[in-house]
Order: sequence, then structure tokens, then C-alpha cells
Amino acid sequence: MWKNSANWKAKGVITEMPDVVCCVFTYVESTGKMDHIGIHVGGGRIIHCSVEVKEGNVTEKRKAPWSHYAIPIGMDGSGPVVVRPTIRRGSTGIYVTECQEDLIKLGYDLGSYGADGKFGAKTEAAVWAFQAVHGLSMDGVVGPATWAALDKAVGPEPEPGETLYTVMIEHLDKTQATALCRNYPNAKMIEEGCGNA
Repeated sequence: MWKNSANWKAKGVITEMPDVVCCVFTYVESTGKMDHIGIHVGGGRIIHCSVEVKEGNVTEKRKAPWSHYAIPIGMDGSGPVVVRPTIRRGSTGIYVTECQEDLIKLGYDLGSYGADGKFGAKTEAAVWAFQAVHGLSMDGVVGPATWAALDKAVGPEPEPGETLYTVMIEHLDKTQATALCRNYPNAKMIEEGCGNA
């Protein structure tokens, strides 16, 4: 695995590891092999399994001194793209929840159930409304084109510490304001006299 350069975008010694998701290894000089592997998840946090060796009543946990890192092909955006499944009324699961959360961020009403992971009538109605606003076929089905439009409409999450701005637009009716908010992630609508400016 370590020796096959086709697996890695980059690799090197641990002291030069960038703060990205990557594999970390322990090199054992006596064998000349990488003996242990973990996953660096960012910020210096590493997830790995420790081997426990029991001898009598003594339990010894092996600690891994990480010596090398490697960034797998695909984790750098050059690998295959994850394709989300097509979902529709009756679908359930994490992709339905993701779709519902996006719709809620964009101001669509999913009723009292919210992002519950169940694609029911309220979610279908919100998908129809989203598709109408974005010039998509109004079939209530979230396939590749609707997923792409949702991703574009929601946009990337703000980076930590990123400066955000507040914009006020006066004299819009509720329909105009709602339509405008749907085009901007995290937009909030405050009616005159109902919120703090």
C-alpha cells in the first residue's frame, strides 16, 4: 500500500504533513515496513485502532509514534465523484435528510416534521416549488439536476472567521422577499418592526 505511488497524491515524513485528511503511518526500522496506520482528520486529531496484548493480568496498549503521512488519490478532489441517489416520495434515509436540510436553509416549508429523513408530501411540495423557481422539470423527484441546483443554491458553508454581511432591502412584499431569500444560503427574512436591525 505505502510503496505503491499510484495510491497517493502526496506522501512524506510526518513533520511535513499538511493539515488535511490523510493516512498516517508508523515505520518500523527493524522490518523496513509501515507497521501501523491511522487517519488524520485535521487539527492534529488521528483516529486509529490500538492493539491490546494480554499477558497474564497485564494489558499493554501499543502507542503508535507516527512517522509518515500520505494523501490518498481521491481525497484531493481528483478521484471519483460521489453520486447521490435519486430520491422521491417514499424514500427515506440520510440523503432525504440532506435534501430536506437544504430546502429548509433555502426557506422552503417542510411543516412540523422538518428534516426527518422521510420524503413525504411536504418535502415533495417543497421540491416542486424549488424546481419551479430554478427552471427544472417539476416532477418532485430529486435526481442529478435537482441535486446540482440545490448544491448551487445552498452554496458552500462559510469558513470559520469569514466576514459575513447583512443586507436590508425595503419595500418588498412577502412573496418577493421569500423568492429572493431562496437564492441565498442562510438568508433570513425579518419583517419591518419585527426584528433588530
